[in-house]
Amino acid sequence: MHGLRTAVDQRGCGLAGRLIRAMALEAQHRGISRAFLQVDGNNAPALALYRRSGMTTAWSYAYWRAS
Repeated sequence: MHGLRTAVDQRGCGLAGRLIRAMALEAQHRGISRAFLQVDGNNAPALALYRRSGMTTAWSYAYWRAS
């Protein structure tokens, strides 16, 4: 998955959660046991979605910025 976004009028309908579950099931069928994702640490709705999907924070990161 890359750049997942849900249309404003479709948020809260469970679409992203169903997509994540379907991808996880397909990964299991293919013998894949681990996955990772990156999300902006300020994106509370996405973080809540991933937590509900059973994901946990492994590490945090910061984008490079010019000084």
